[in-house]
Amino acid sequence: LGENPDVIVKLDPGLSVSGQVVDEEGNGVPGAKFSLSKRQWKSLRSYGRKETITEADGSFRVEHVGPGEYGLVPRAEGYEAFRVLSLIMPPDRDLHDQVFVLIRKAKGFVSGRVTDSAGKPLADIRMLIDNVIVQHAGQGRAGA
Repeated sequence: LGENPDVIVKLDPGLSVSGQVVDEEGNGVPGAKFSLSKRQWKSLRSYGRKETITEADGSFRVEHVGPGEYGLVPRAEGYEAFRVLSLIMPPDRDLHDQVFVLIRKAKGFVSGRVTDSAGKPLADIRMLIDNVIVQHAGQGRAGA
């Protein structure tokens, strides 16, 4: 009695998730906010949120992540809102090389009319703008 034996408690340091947030061309998105929230599906609530900011090359790392299911959202100014993704963290290994693609917001719009060489408006025109097909299914109108 009278003696106090040493008690050693080891805490699990948790796991990590790492990867990169890129744009449509594969370039890293610096300064993107990356959040990871533990999911509780019975109530559809999130808790235990962890956030980080991507580095200059778009890379990120979130540490001290326990096993389970998480909702994750990468977002950055000038890019479309990203839907919540589901990530299942295994209990026995880190997840590396995760890649998330953000799409740039439209910077403007195109307006006007498309005519033939005689100046007559054309209908059902397909245009290619910055490698994106834009289709106008309207009717050509004289004087439009």
